[in-house]
Amino acid sequence: MFRDVKAVSFDLWFTLIWEDDIAARGYVERRINVLEKYFSRYVDVEREELFRYYKLTDHIRMITPIPRLIKYFSFMLGVELDDSVIESIAREYVDATLSFKPHVSEGASEALEDLKSKGYRIGILTNTSFNEVGVRALLRNVGIDKYVDVVISSCDIGFVKPSPEAFKRLADSLNVQIDELVHVGDTYLDDVVGALNIGAGAILYTGLWDYYELYGPYRDRPRDIIRVNVPVIDDLRDLNGLFR
Repeated sequence: MFRDVKAVSFDLWFTLIWEDDIAARGYVERRINVLEKYFSRYVDVEREELFRYYKLTDHIRMITPIPRLIKYFSFMLGVELDDSVIESIAREYVDATLSFKPHVSEGASEALEDLKSKGYRIGILTNTSFNEVGVRALLRNVGIDKYVDVVISSCDIGFVKPSPEAFKRLADSLNVQIDELVHVGDTYLDDVVGALNIGAGAILYTGLWDYYELYGPYRDRPRDIIRVNVPVIDDLRDLNGLFR
């Protein structure tokens, strides 16, 4: 179906990997541990208060580089820190989640291996609070990092899908033209409309839609408003028949 394509990109969460509320709470706890370790040296702060401050950043974590996020925490807590200290906290904040192992989507490894064997470059474009280092660790922990050439995380670039800038950064990093790229993801607006809007191809993946119920932020995501004519798959292995 897709011709003259040189690269295939994937959304991360609920496309290649997924999590539930318990898992999410686990890596948030690790992040809070780092904040508590450092900021308790400078100010009397309760752990639950740190959770409240963390909650306040819900709307910006996906578009904020981690050192800047740490600086925001320092301002909220009324603590002045040197840039070198900020960088140290940021590194440990990232390191705290490097061992986190999410669930891997069924068929992900087989689909990626097939695409690589056909010569396609593989990218990840994700709206996430994990930076590139963190995303690569997640992929490594589930055994699919070896297939991925490029990772573009929204918190590194300051743009989220469906922003054209996010897809442009991806295409540039993959060294392909926009019309040589096909993007695969589970979200109609972010992944499908975002890709089509800038001239890339798109595939909607629905294989994990039922799992949205396990993760709070995804529970109310609409699933039945698809109006454009794009391939819809519920098994990542079905990608193999769409690329020659």
